[in-house]
Amino acid sequence: MVGTPQPGLLEVEVDGEAAVAFTLCAADVLADVVHVGDPAELFQPGVPVVLQGSWVRGPVPVGLVDPADDGWHLRTDHMVVKHDNDYRGDGAELTPCGVPSSGGGRGGRHRDGRMNANLGTVFVALGLVASAAGVATVAGGLATRTPSLVVRSRTWAWILAVAAVGQVVVMERALITRDFTVAFVAEHGSHRTPALFNVATLWSALEGSILLWVLILVGYLVLVVHRFRDRLADPMVGWTLLVMFTVCAFFFFLLAGPAQPFGRFEPWVGYDGPGPNPLLQNHVLMAFHPPVLYLGYVGFTVPFALA
Repeated sequence: MVGTPQPGLLEVEVDGEAAVAFTLCAADVLADVVHVGDPAELFQPGVPVVLQGSWVRGPVPVGLVDPADDGWHLRTDHMVVKHDNDYRGDGAELTPCGVPSSGGGRGGRHRDGRMNANLGTVFVALGLVASAAGVATVAGGLATRTPSLVVRSRTWAWILAVAAVGQVVVMERALITRDFTVAFVAEHGSHRTPALFNVATLWSALEGSILLWVLILVGYLVLVVHRFRDRLADPMVGWTLLVMFTVCAFFFFLLAGPAQPFGRFEPWVGYDGPGPNPLLQNHVLMAFHPPVLYLGYVGFTVPFALA
């Protein structure tokens, strides 16, 4: 692991051997370290080091100035002062502590917490509730022949739009900031992915593709509500909305249950994901092909609902 020791070195004894305990900053993630044996000759706070060791569950010695204190620490017996970038495969410099980043997990402390995962889950739940409420409202209006209920369903359509846009924005934010505490980002994101394809990573795998599918589906629902805004009391429009709300409820159920794009992941310090499929990065048009294709696929929901 590569990182920068923070101020507050502490000399301790571990199993009868002299050791030094300190807090390491790696990509803005703090990790507690106990180095057994003599440290490197030029070892001091602020000088990056390369460490080899293993993670150990348990508290660190009392006395560290600002420990990660997350129940884990790195026990190491080999230390080399880092003079250049030769130890890093991506050739990138370490991010200074205090700058928001996307590390975290075992042996580290993610400064941003799990905002993306939590907020994304909220939008998925909102979409599921709104689509179910839309189904109930329209079905109730048709069953009781109460047109006013069908008219009220447009409110649920707009709430669905907020949920669909919100969850895509949150996932894109997680991908752009490389928030590996989100499972989808950990499985398909990477610091090595170019900016354009990093955005396109959203539809490079099943879970993200469903997010895009739902966004387009809800967009068509809103268009139908707007197009027939003066005929919402018409039973034909009511049945159309009932079918579209039902389809939306099905896909939001997938997001809330089997797919779970905003699932949690515990990245270790220095973690980097594999990135999207290389075949999806061989031409710039690959970033635009799936959304255009989905416009046609998902668009068939409208004539299906009308029929």
